[in-house]
Amino acid sequence: MWPKKLSKKFGIKSLPSTSFLQFIVPLQQIDNLTAETNREAKLLSKQESRLYSPGQGITCRRDHGIMGSHVASIDSVHFAGTRESSLDRLEEFLPHALQYSELRNNVTPDHSHVSRLSPAIRHRLITESEVIAKTLTHYTLSRVEKFVQEVAWRLYWKSWLSLRPHVWRDYCDALAEPHPPETIERVQSIEAGNAAIEVMGYFARQLVETGYLHNHARMWFAGWWIHVERLPWQLGADFFHRHLLDADAASNTLSWRWVAGLQTRGKSYLPRRSNIEKYLAPEILSAHGGGL
Repeated sequence: MWPKKLSKKFGIKSLPSTSFLQFIVPLQQIDNLTAETNREAKLLSKQESRLYSPGQGITCRRDHGIMGSHVASIDSVHFAGTRESSLDRLEEFLPHALQYSELRNNVTPDHSHVSRLSPAIRHRLITESEVIAKTLTHYTLSRVEKFVQEVAWRLYWKSWLSLRPHVWRDYCDALAEPHPPETIERVQSIEAGNAAIEVMGYFARQLVETGYLHNHARMWFAGWWIHVERLPWQLGADFFHRHLLDADAASNTLSWRWVAGLQTRGKSYLPRRSNIEKYLAPEILSAHGGGL
């Protein structure tokens, strides 16, 4: 059972029904950390301000000329832009939380198998604790374990990074270091959507154009960037952080470290063709499957 694993991993003796996240660093502390680290590295750029303004719904539109005509059936993905719409979105998603474990890895144009609440959570229109508490008022933990677990990881990463500020400083220092011109040229080309493996170029364009990527696509892209293209993971993390609507200093940085094999020593993430073909929507794969 996951509660037992949590107890062992984090030293928790008991897990009260809807308040088991009290062992996490208080949210105000987390928000202060995020604001400080974002200011320090200047990673919350004008791009994010342009893409997401709390108080307004944000619609991520796809330019079919760029993204490909085969995904034209889905014109946009809407993210909640107010607290009220965030709570409504959570209510709408809760029945789907029952199938989250089975369907969450499927990457589809409309992202229908995930909550799409991460931008609202990032901008504190709704909090992780609220999402978990609301979910557990509807269902027992055993029925929605994977969804609750994924939300809880956001809090864990923030707590982990807040206790190890040197990890963030090292990341910022690495970004500030000069890189060979050929490396910068390759990075800029990929960020523009040019890649030998077409679907990775598609993901890069989708990120820049919409401000969002499915988490599975983020893992594929990060693994390809690090282990296939052999580019510095810090530059990839920076690319994500500059464009993601849900850009979070802890989740983004530590996820890239995990893919690179730094977060959990000896364990890295390698994207596999079979995995991409299994979980990527057929219409996307048929349009952007070249080079796999």
